[in-house]
Amino acid sequence: MTAAAAAYGRVLALGTPPPVALVLSIYWDGDALYQLAPPPFALPWDKLSWCEQHDQHASAWSPFDPPERAADELTMPDLDRDPAMQALLEALRVDRADLLEVYFEALARRLTRALGVPVLVEGIDASHGMSLLEQLRDRLTAAQFADLGRRDLLPRDRSGDIVLREWDVLLHAALPGGGIAGIHQTDAGPRLGRRLSPLLGTAGKGAPLEGPLRDVGGNPQVVGGLVPAGVVCVEVTDVFDEVHVAQLEGGVWMCVLPHGDHGGEPPVRFLDSKGSCVLSLPGPVSATAEIGDEPLLTTLYLTGDPDDHGAAESEQWEAERLEEARAVVRTARFELAWPAALRGTPKLSSWRDREDGSITSLSLRAGSAEVELGVTKYRDEVEPARSASEAFQRLLHDVESRRERARLIETAAESRIPGRWEGRDLEFTCRVGAGRWAAVAVAERRRYVVITGAGTPPDRLDLEPVRL
Repeated sequence: MTAAAAAYGRVLALGTPPPVALVLSIYWDGDALYQLAPPPFALPWDKLSWCEQHDQHASAWSPFDPPERAADELTMPDLDRDPAMQALLEALRVDRADLLEVYFEALARRLTRALGVPVLVEGIDASHGMSLLEQLRDRLTAAQFADLGRRDLLPRDRSGDIVLREWDVLLHAALPGGGIAGIHQTDAGPRLGRRLSPLLGTAGKGAPLEGPLRDVGGNPQVVGGLVPAGVVCVEVTDVFDEVHVAQLEGGVWMCVLPHGDHGGEPPVRFLDSKGSCVLSLPGPVSATAEIGDEPLLTTLYLTGDPDDHGAAESEQWEAERLEEARAVVRTARFELAWPAALRGTPKLSSWRDREDGSITSLSLRAGSAEVELGVTKYRDEVEPARSASEAFQRLLHDVESRRERARLIETAAESRIPGRWEGRDLEFTCRVGAGRWAAVAVAERRRYVVITGAGTPPDRLDLEPVRL
């Protein structure tokens, strides 16, 4: 990275006034050294003003669009004779693509400090690291960022703008992070979508409304339906027992709740002009519905039970079970480990393997604590915040009421816990609530760790090698 930053410094000459930002437009397949030092594009301030005046806000940060206001391509540094960069390229080719984001983020930060101009990383074929919005928040001054926000020149999901401009939208509501939920009229009748978008094909058009209540789920949860005759008000009760008055227009209604769809269809009351309830939905539902997603990778389990054997066979059964566990561990692609802060003697409880016999995940258990160690096939297959939430949801299997489970999921606290595994620092994303906790971290080489337990999580989650 130092060599690449120095190479940029030798060739870059910024004009006066300096650009609002430099964009490194990345193409990566690991085939050539120049991909580690992509050509920089200078975005002039007057491009932002032009995009604002011509309603081209979505193109403000694009190096290429609109063509009449494309950014200036600056000189590309030459790394062909640099042995350090050649060694880095070889390392990234050999199962170390997870370091690519780290490299480009460090390069952009270093160039930002050296040049005094924000340097942004944008992938041509795929995203790399922080989103463009996150990079701008990180590298612009607070005043600059606020001003661009007021002028609607910051990157955001603009698919809702297209929907409102081109579709017959009856009701809509803005969603956190951009986009809209809404009901739009079609030749086949109204459709309700939790994220209406012409860019998502059929999924972006929403679901047909054929009755008074349709739950399209999501986070936030979106519900709606057809308005029965005589109804002038629709009330929706969320999992915290707060009542929301739904939007109502043109024979349809919609409500966006302030939480995810963990609690199933919410209670809905349809009121007439006198305030009397003429219909209440949904009907009675099972108290114990499905809980969360399946575990990340764990599917195969050690078989047998000591109670199936007589006393004389128990010792032999334990020995066979231990040998089976050791055979599994020998084929794993990572070191068996257990957090030093958690008590107990861990035992192998489950694992998953591929067709070639290689182990992709192992789960260890001791008392109420469980640790899953695994490796994924692709980068970004495990997202810590989402995976921690899913692991926490699975801990609530004994909570019978689905709405109570939903409240616990929504009110679970999120925190960060430092740790180490295989000699490298990690940061765990942790969800805590109802006397249980789940923590997930992603390590290098596509490895991940999931740890669950009861009570209060420890201050650190340092994993130490263990043997069965």
